[in-house]
Amino acid sequence: LSGKYTKANPTSEERRFDNEMMKDFLDNSDRNTTIAQEVDKVAQQIGKSSSQVALSWLLNKGVIPIIGARKISHIEDNLQCVDVKLSPEQIQQLDRVSQIELGFPHNFFKADMVRNFAYNGTFEKIKNHRYSQLID
Repeated sequence: LSGKYTKANPTSEERRFDNEMMKDFLDNSDRNTTIAQEVDKVAQQIGKSSSQVALSWLLNKGVIPIIGARKISHIEDNLQCVDVKLSPEQIQQLDRVSQIELGFPHNFFKADMVRNFAYNGTFEKIKNHRYSQLID
């Protein structure tokens, strides 16, 4: 999340996953790239590094991230995340782009046909907080 895998002009700095043995460990999916690009946008908005924004975002979620820095300069940059203040809108922006799709059976039960069959057309009449995530 430092930005070196999402920037149009990556630095000439050697990257951990450029190694032939490690390249299969880099999940360069469209979803992960989109998340990293959103982190880059927020970092640019507030004038901080992508690493600082990503780590601050995790700290806001109650997660204690494990820093995997290879250089002292990376550690120094990462530790500045404690001074980064993300707005509620920025946190929501990052939460939204990184939201996990629940998959089966959740997406199955969201289908109108299944809902109508399972609840005999009465799903909308049910008032239960546990069903709110199925409606969205």
